Amino acid sequence: SAAAGAPRGTCAVVGANGNLGARVCKAMLADGWRVVALARGSTDKVTPLQASASVAEQGGRLDIVEGFDITDPRTYPSGETLAAVDCLVVIVGGSRADFEKEDYSPFAAQAFGVSDLVTAFSEAKAKKAGKGGFG
Repeated sequence: SAAAGAPRGTCAVVGANGNLGARVCKAMLADGWRVVALARGSTDKVTPLQASASVAEQGGRLDIVEGFDITDPRTYPSGETLAAVDCLVVIVGGSRADFEKEDYSPFAAQAFGVSDLVTAFSEAKAKKAGKGGFG
């Protein structure tokens, strides 16, 4: 565990408000990570973690990004935020409402969206380091 006030690093969690995503956030925070929780809609499962005393004691910090959509790069965190990420956890799925849409493509979210996010992450890291990205 990290000392209080000294995060181990920064971890971005895609799907942070799902059951699994919220648990990953909780575990990372308890281990002293700064967590950037990327949530598409509601944040009711992840928001209570901000007030957790055990998280603060371990040095963890939670930043929530609402309205994140892995298929829409316009909703991605800033390049500065992406460049600060040391660990990227991607938990994607789809809601019942998604699957009921006639034009919904799980492959777009689970493959193309992940690829776009990883490319944005790589380019932000490369820009910070003064190098070109990949892709």
